Amino acid sequence: MHILIANVGSTSFKFQLFDSINLSTIAGGRL
Repeated sequence: MHILIANVGSTSFKFQLFDSINLSTIAGGRL
């Protein structure tokens, strides 16, 4: 996943990072 982010760019990196935090929060809330 880190490799894909690195290949895409810094802009997408910020989006992926934010999206990952959201997914983690949702998963943590459900668990």
